[in-house]
Amino acid sequence: MLVIDADDHPDVVDAARRLREGHDAVVVLGRRLPAVLVRQIVQSGIDAVVSKRASIDELLAVVRRTAAGEDHVDPRLAATVLRAEACPLTARERDVLRLVDRSLSTRRCAAELHLAEGTVRNLISSAVRKVGAPDRGRAASDARDLGWI
Repeated sequence: MLVIDADDHPDVVDAARRLREGHDAVVVLGRRLPAVLVRQIVQSGIDAVVSKRASIDELLAVVRRTAAGEDHVDPRLAATVLRAEACPLTARERDVLRLVDRSLSTRRCAAELHLAEGTVRNLISSAVRKVGAPDRGRAASDARDLGWI
């Protein structure tokens, strides 16, 4: 049995794949696991994912069940995945937010995408509104956490 702390491994899915050899089960434990990461963990075949908000008794029960061959997704985390909305952003809005997430200016975004600066400003404005964020940086960050970019 291998228990990996997602908070200590930024790329927990790859870490779990690499470390899995020699272990019959892998449990991922994390404090803040965004919906996209929980989905990746489950899809990668990791046996269990548990929130650090779980009590010690809950964690021990999950470890025992996982060792016995059962899969487990913490109900709180499963609810987060189920509540995650489908991406409302257009392909161009996602392109722009990816560049904003890299801290590129409007001018640099326009140059990278071969668009006019005004078009980029309009795309950013639309994306910020759809994400419901207060500014472009937060929109990019939120979209990344939701797995939209």
